[in-house]
This record gives sequence, structure tokens and C-alpha cells, in this order.
Amino acid sequence: MRTLSRLTLLSLSAVFISTLTACARDLGPSGRQIDRALAEHTGQNGRVCVRTSDINGYAFDDHVIKIPARGQRYYLATTFHSCPDLDFSALVVFDSLGFETCGGRSAIITETMRCPLASMYEFRNRKEAFAALDAVKQKLADEMAKEKAAEEANEAPET
Repeated sequence: MRTLSRLTLLSLSAVFISTLTACARDLGPSGRQIDRALAEHTGQNGRVCVRTSDINGYAFDDHVIKIPARGQRYYLATTFHSCPDLDFSALVVFDSLGFETCGGRSAIITETMRCPLASMYEFRNRKEAFAALDAVKQKLADEMAKEKAAEEANEAPET
């Protein structure tokens, strides 16, 4: 009887894990994928810094922190992991070394979590930043669609 229970548990676990894996593929690009694509698209190394006193707020969207700054400059920072608290926090602190927030060595701190910045990219203005982000997300979506189509073609039964 115990063997049957273990086999049932293992079977259910396998189904659960495969379901999670399938769902994860449909969620969209990871922070690291966005980061690599932004580096490729901009030619920047992601280690840009902005004076913390120049930051005029932020917006968070799935691994990307959008940061307007003084002088019409705009920054896109990527995170190492999902930071859901950034969507709802009324107050955040840009944790930095000295007076600058930099990609790869700074973080944003909310009431409940610390969200390290993987990279940061600088743009002349908001329009340029959003155009780059849109282009990167479209490229990644196209790549993911091709991968999914290839997987489905490999899984299709031969007739």
C-alpha cells in the first residue's frame, strides 16, 4: 500500500512540475533575457550610474524599473528577480554607494524587500528608452514564439 502511495505522489509531482514548467514558458522573458537584449540593443554594458538626487520617481514593469531623471534623461534598470513589492510600495529607497545608483551594485529597498539592480541603461529621453524596451520585448517574444513552435513540431505525432 505504501508503494502505491509513493508512486501516486511521484506521478502527481511530475504532473505538477510539468504544468509549472509549461506555465513558466508562457509568462514572458526573464529579467536576464531582457538584460542581455538591452545590452545588445544599446551597446551599453549595463553599469551606468545616475546621481540619486537626479531621480524623479520610478515605474516597475516585470523585471524593468523605468527611472526618469533630471535633464530629460531616462534610465531602464533590470532586476535579478521578480520584485512584486515595487508594484505596490508607497515608499522606496534607492540604496547606493555614495551619491549614485548604478547597475550591478545598487538596489531598491521597499518596506519588505531588497531588490538588487542587475544592470542600468541610459537614454536621452523617455521616448528613446521606451522604443528600445519595446523593440527588445518584441524581439524576445518573437524568439519565444519560434522556440514554442519548434517544440510543438517536435512533439507532434508523425502520421
